[in-house]
Amino acid sequence: MFAPKSVTISNIEPVEVTQWFIDTMKMAYTRVIRINTESSRPALIVDHVLMELNQHVNISFFLENTFNVDSSKGLTGNPDGIITNNDNQLYITSPVVVFASAKKSDLGSGFAQCIAEMEAARRFNEKEGNNIPTSSTDFIGGYSRLTPSGLINPKGVKRK
Repeated sequence: MFAPKSVTISNIEPVEVTQWFIDTMKMAYTRVIRINTESSRPALIVDHVLMELNQHVNISFFLENTFNVDSSKGLTGNPDGIITNNDNQLYITSPVVVFASAKKSDLGSGFAQCIAEMEAARRFNEKEGNNIPTSSTDFIGGYSRLTPSGLINPKGVKRK
């Protein structure tokens, strides 16, 4: 079971991926480039990454499940995926990590969805006493971090 109530990047140890994963990703990447559809990325890349992650860490993952955190704030939806830190596949428990992919390779249109999912995950984890940093690939190069006072981009600029 998940023990720490706070997670920092410094306490995450790297792991060596399996040969299965290396071989699968070589084939999958080539196929995804050739197919070039929105559905090929999760089917051929994300799903295999999750399977490999599960070989190294005790997780459950939920794909396109409903994630209702606070309907009064609009934090209800279906993220592309949710990862939890236990082996319970029946229901979503804290701590969670959510992920979203750009729709039709349009990063700009997915930004609002990404921020909403980050906020939902932050609130869900906070409610359960898990202080887990939330960050995302920034669409302008770098990473953004969501804090209770707003979104901070790599240059330290806050957006509310």
